[in-house]
Amino acid sequence: ETMQSLGRSYEIILVDDASSDGTAEEIRTWLANRQAGNSRAYFNETKRGRGATVAEGIRQARSAYVGCIDISLETPPQFIAAAVDQLQQDNADMVLGDRKTIRGLDAPLQLTIAKAYRRLASLLLETDSLDTASGFKFFRRDLILPVLDEFQDSHTLWDTELTVVARAKGLRTA
Repeated sequence: ETMQSLGRSYEIILVDDASSDGTAEEIRTWLANRQAGNSRAYFNETKRGRGATVAEGIRQARSAYVGCIDISLETPPQFIAAAVDQLQQDNADMVLGDRKTIRGLDAPLQLTIAKAYRRLASLLLETDSLDTASGFKFFRRDLILPVLDEFQDSHTLWDTELTVVARAKGLRTA
């Protein structure tokens, strides 16, 4: 709905990481009910990890600008237009979400952990207080693909490592 309201062309790529909770069937049902042909899904046979699934979606994308949003929607999709605008205007090569607020019952704890992690990453990895663990990231596809190719592991800290490696390779962040 957000993308349709923007009046821009887009595609939605869903990558299921061998879920066992019925998510794959939900995805298949959703795709079957879609009017537009701009949505695709990929289903991992075995769990590969978050980083591998995000990377797969980016590799499968056809657009010059690509991104991912965690299903938790910690950073709402209404910010997609602003992220893509930053990329199109050449103000940045990657745009990270910023979880200043988190909704839900466990929000206070999650927000405290997110802030502490941000400070720690900034001190140890010189990330300039960016929210590297945010599940909202958008990139210039041509510049992020070579960075993705360097990763063999899709461990828990994949988001932060991706940000640090991309910045080391000269990608500009907003």
